[in-house]
Amino acid sequence: MWSNRVCSALICVLILTASPVSANGLQDAVSSFIGGVHSLPEGLSTKLAKNLVKTSGSVTVSTVSDSGNVYGLAVLARVHDSESDVSAELDIITQNRAVSEASLRLAFFVGQGGVDRKLFRYDDALGTALLTHYQSEIHAQGLRGLQTVSGVQGEYVLGLAWLDSRTAGTLSDNVPKRGTLDDEYCRFLYRNHALTLFEAGKFREALPVFRNIHEFRWSDVDAYLDASECFLRTAQPKECVKLLRELRAELDAKMSSRQLHRAGKLFREAGDKQSAAQALRDARKRLHEEQRKGRY
Repeated sequence: MWSNRVCSALICVLILTASPVSANGLQDAVSSFIGGVHSLPEGLSTKLAKNLVKTSGSVTVSTVSDSGNVYGLAVLARVHDSESDVSAELDIITQNRAVSEASLRLAFFVGQGGVDRKLFRYDDALGTALLTHYQSEIHAQGLRGLQTVSGVQGEYVLGLAWLDSRTAGTLSDNVPKRGTLDDEYCRFLYRNHALTLFEAGKFREALPVFRNIHEFRWSDVDAYLDASECFLRTAQPKECVKLLRELRAELDAKMSSRQLHRAGKLFREAGDKQSAAQALRDARKRLHEEQRKGRY
């Protein structure tokens, strides 16, 4: 369990890595880091340094292919603390994040060309879904897995992930079947984008994310309810009611008494008193059922 000091400093990690990483010394840091990893091909650091770009979250990343092997690099700003043990723990936390970012970027690089980008519109959510899929495929086919390494160079924390040519070629040749990525993509998109914006009260910004999730017909009751409330908070009560009715028609059996109660309140606020009354009656009924089953 992290101490309060580390948790507070971890917030600083998230804040500072949301700011652009300084370009000063970055290429030197990449060269030193890559040069210290044995068995990597000569010239890889130069290739990675030439392809450095900042993501929407301002993490600096790079992906390259070299002799069929595929490499993903992520660079974050280092965060210091006056206490050495806290700084050491922050370095570990940031290295883990750098490896995660590098792995996601690598998976995105290998597989994004084989999916419908008009549907899978968010890079980080797609990278997460692809990485989960590829890890399963690697295990199922007995392929050599993803290799990773991380380190600290001056004011930078770096993570590198790579796949050998056989594994990378096998994965890129096998396009994920339709529907394989949907659940992981939507789960990440909801928890890391839509829900974050919703809880911050940024309802208008959240709606495009919810619309993308809705295109997959993802069966998550809370996502439906949050999207419905976004419509309500952006002065679109008819769209709110429409989505709530769709929710009740398609996922009613999955709804808890709490969720039915919330739907009733949203119906009422959107002006559909009849649907509100029905949802609240059903919420009371389901609550009794939950209490009988010991679920509440």
